[in-house]
Amino acid sequence: MSIPKNLSVLSILVAGVASCGMTPADSASTSASTSGSEGSSTSAGSTSATAASAGSTSEGTTAGDSNASDTGVEDTVTGGDATTESDTPTGSGTTTGSATTTGSDTTTGSDTTTGGESATGDGTTSTGAVSTMGDDSTSTGADDPWNCEGGEPVTVNGQGKFSTLAAAVAAAPPDATITVCPGTYQEGVVIDRPLTLLGAGQDKTFLDGGGETTPIRVDAVSVTIEGFTFQHGKAVHPVQAPSNFCGGGLVFKREFNQPMTVTVKDCTFTDNHGRYGGAICADGSDTDPSTQQLILEGVTITGNSAEYDGGGVWSFSATTITDSTIVDNSAVENGGGLYFDYADNVISGGAVMHNTAKKGGGMYIGSSMTVDVTASDWGFGQDQENVPNDVEHYSIAYGFFGNDVSFYCEGLDWNNGMCALK
Repeated sequence: MSIPKNLSVLSILVAGVASCGMTPADSASTSASTSGSEGSSTSAGSTSATAASAGSTSEGTTAGDSNASDTGVEDTVTGGDATTESDTPTGSGTTTGSATTTGSDTTTGSDTTTGGESATGDGTTSTGAVSTMGDDSTSTGADDPWNCEGGEPVTVNGQGKFSTLAAAVAAAPPDATITVCPGTYQEGVVIDRPLTLLGAGQDKTFLDGGGETTPIRVDAVSVTIEGFTFQHGKAVHPVQAPSNFCGGGLVFKREFNQPMTVTVKDCTFTDNHGRYGGAICADGSDTDPSTQQLILEGVTITGNSAEYDGGGVWSFSATTITDSTIVDNSAVENGGGLYFDYADNVISGGAVMHNTAKKGGGMYIGSSMTVDVTASDWGFGQDQENVPNDVEHYSIAYGFFGNDVSFYCEGLDWNNGMCALK
């Protein structure tokens, strides 16, 4: 059954102190590489710096401890050797190019730098660090807007530094970008202005409810969240009724027909719990659910539970799920993996498998809504199947669709619905 649309707001914010476990870097050091008899210099970019020789000798540079490199030294270019300074040609009069290096260490040997450590031909290493952001990009060097060495692990717009995410959100102007260093942040944060939150990666930055609160609550604004794990959350925010506590990991609440979009990318939700929406709760509009949207891209939702409906996701908003994994979640009543009502929804790719509930182990659908599924895995065999079935609409159950399946569901009202393969 659908839940009454009465809305009360409870904002809980628990400030926690986070620790920063690594020293990411944002500005890559530049590696100069030349070959043959034509001059060229190549920047190392943000992932790795490689200095390779086409002849018998190559010189590369990486950022690290300060060792002054020579300048103005005359080198003889033979057989396609690479030079790393502004060299004066001799012999044949052909130079391999003039490349200026920005790092302070000079390494020898034709080695490739990865993971923030520069391996040199003689076995020495540099101290440059790696920052893995929400998009899995990396960078090397000393100047990093994340600046995890600065003692305060949360940064607003690359400048202001704060010890907690809650403090950063409170100080951030609308549309700011907040970057969060690796660590565990045991907080309950309310976001009431449009923001972008970038964690250092779902395996590095953890938003922890401590079994007492929801880590992130979004109040009627558009937010992008990327590169976190949401864990140990407990739903304490009532949605649509005074006792309907919803969203153990993430919850968003709406204003009447006010447009808002919550986008979650490359995040994991695990061990979160609530009466509704064990991991994620998306409230919807009274008259136009499309004005509130939930977008999940590359998200993993596993090991979450609900006392009633929506062990993984409970949504009364238009929801789009792309290349996401929803596995091993449970609800006592309806929708072990997903619970949808009052909105049109799209699922592309990914997997919805091995979720359990009384009705609709994989997904439960309500009224006035649709679900369009394309090329998604819904379990094949006992170890993967949703229990007791993949999809249920009130008293109408749809068995097991299998893997790499496309189907369409429509719930018109409580006794009129259907699901069919496309």
